[in-house]
Amino acid sequence: MQTAVMRCILIFIALLFFTPVILAKDKTSPRVEKINGSQPIRLNLGSDSPRLSVEDTCTVYHGGEITYFIYPWIEGDELFKAYQDPEASCPNPYPFTIYEVIFGVYVLSPAVIQLSVDVEEVDNSDPGCPYPGAMLTMTPLYEASLDTGLYLLAIPLDTPIIVNGPYFVGAYIGPEGTPSYAGVLTDNISAGCVSYNDWGNGYVDLDTVYSGDTLKVFPGRLILLSSGSPGGSSSETHPVPAARFIHPSGGELLSGNIDLWVNDAAGSGIIDRAQFQYNRTGSWIDIGYDFTDDPPLRNGVTGSGSGDGLSFAWDISGLPEDSYQLRAIVSDTLGRADTGTVSVNIDPTPPTPIIVQPYFGQNVCGGSPLQVTCTDEDVMYVSFDLKETPQDFSVAIPVIDQQLGGDVNDLPGDGNSSAGGEFGDYCSGPAAAAMAARYWYNRGYTDILTEGAVVLTDIQLMDRLFTGMQVETNLGTFDGEFVSGLRDYCLIHNDDFNLNIDRSPSASQLRCWVQDYEYAVMIGLSGDPGLWLTINGSSGPANDDDQHTFRAIDPSLPGEIEFLVRDESGTLQANYNSSWVEVDIMLGLIPKNWMVTRAALGFDQNGGDGWGLDWDESTLAEDSLYFIYAGVVDQLGHTGFASALIEYDCQMTFIPGDVNNDGLVNLSDLIYLTSYLYSSGPPPPAGYDVIDINCDSTIDLADVIYFYRFLFLSGPSPCP
Repeated sequence: MQTAVMRCILIFIALLFFTPVILAKDKTSPRVEKINGSQPIRLNLGSDSPRLSVEDTCTVYHGGEITYFIYPWIEGDELFKAYQDPEASCPNPYPFTIYEVIFGVYVLSPAVIQLSVDVEEVDNSDPGCPYPGAMLTMTPLYEASLDTGLYLLAIPLDTPIIVNGPYFVGAYIGPEGTPSYAGVLTDNISAGCVSYNDWGNGYVDLDTVYSGDTLKVFPGRLILLSSGSPGGSSSETHPVPAARFIHPSGGELLSGNIDLWVNDAAGSGIIDRAQFQYNRTGSWIDIGYDFTDDPPLRNGVTGSGSGDGLSFAWDISGLPEDSYQLRAIVSDTLGRADTGTVSVNIDPTPPTPIIVQPYFGQNVCGGSPLQVTCTDEDVMYVSFDLKETPQDFSVAIPVIDQQLGGDVNDLPGDGNSSAGGEFGDYCSGPAAAAMAARYWYNRGYTDILTEGAVVLTDIQLMDRLFTGMQVETNLGTFDGEFVSGLRDYCLIHNDDFNLNIDRSPSASQLRCWVQDYEYAVMIGLSGDPGLWLTINGSSGPANDDDQHTFRAIDPSLPGEIEFLVRDESGTLQANYNSSWVEVDIMLGLIPKNWMVTRAALGFDQNGGDGWGLDWDESTLAEDSLYFIYAGVVDQLGHTGFASALIEYDCQMTFIPGDVNNDGLVNLSDLIYLTSYLYSSGPPPPAGYDVIDINCDSTIDLADVIYFYRFLFLSGPSPCP
């Protein structure tokens, strides 16, 4: 039931209408205005589905009526925190399940505000003055377009949190939009150690903030509250589903066969189905269903399982190019449901190049034109670049022991073993992600480990990821929680990074992600145990069995391991502990402003004769590895790219016309060549030059005809 206090807020607060003003983006001369007028507008961000019925809900708020608003104050990229004590407004509250956080603002002129909310423990190290402590959960960043008026902005938690005492709730205002057009709200009761604000210099108790020397800015406490279920409820065992898209993320350009992937962030345990839909013209159209909620669990201790969670492979090849909304409706066996939505762009024929010459892994030695194909009908141009890469490539990933995570007894140095009731043994996921984050911190992206004026230690970093990835609840890391936990962590630490996901990786793609695109790459291994590795390097070209050598950090081991990977029956496999196991997922962490250094080779603006480029290979070094990078731009400004790893080797020997490299020149070579050109057959083992039968530097039908005449009509021999 709503408390009497909350009913008073909704009935008696008032709104004073002001002429919109242009707000200065500083906190040096704020105004304090009293509110009188109509009641506030409640606006739900995130899911529209209620977490609990009204009868089960209690609002945690022990202040007075909304009385004042302060402006200009909100600048963006800042945090607000408020102390919450369920006992002050909810009878017999504990255990208390928190479902929702509500933040009050007054908008003076139409504004766009980015907002996420969170829940923290209470730090009581200063007796009598509670302070925001360790984070328990946080939501994604939502964006709201608000007209002039008074608002209570409500966001449900992705994962309901159960507490047995007071806590802090927080609101993060993002850097984009026009947040300075809004003012924060307070009651008229002055109190210290209950309302805090961090705009870049650490948390400030708003009760102590002054303008000038004598005028107190904040006359009361922030209107920042929460709601949930007191005294425990059936939702503790099986909470209401909380649908959250893992892939795709908002704003992505999609093409081909799309991996739609959603998870139940509440951890219900009784999920019945996920229904996927799209909307382009105002009506929702079904895509498909998944009735099996079986996400892999990777913890370094037990088997991973073989499922792929709530997902659906969506073929978009017949859809018009346009902007779309996607939604997933996740339902449980009790008939309760929640909806997750995301906006994307679809291009059925995207500007994604396929490098056909030279192909990935080819040995080249002069006379090899660059050739790509692209299904996009509106290509403007294709550019080509070159990047040399060492035969022995190292990433320099810092080693972080998984046993630094999962501490329960406040003695992180004791190993945090599961045998002692702690969770370090299950922290493969947090440790792999922590190493990727620490790597980029070491490269100069310090915000990823900075909170206020404090740089996180490895233990603190592990604690943040341990909580966000729900390791204690699940005794390991489900793939969805791994992705969302790392995304949320990056979001709250200045949102400087992109996280790329591939759940059908290949050896060539892994090689490109690590060496050419320079991602910090994490891979999830199946098998027993299922675990996470952070890639630390690679060595040489592929061996004769088309296997690639990689090095990685296993969070359960003290140093680096070396292993082989291969493509087998359409899946990527890694040879770990002398057994071949599948690589189910690959993630790449990269700063949004990161630029890879490459040498420009040229570009092609006319695709009438195909997209390609003649280039001078004479400057390449013998027995060296290079990446050929092709970038495509279409008429709409959409871009795509691909890379191919090649080896420059002019000392290789081959028999002209021995296409399959078996030491003979016969009909099987003609069949091999024809299959390669027209039936997606395998590339020639000896490289490009051996299939340029007529030596015109182009591989096409003319080579087939030339070869046929040699074999059966006494034509000239394949040229050397």
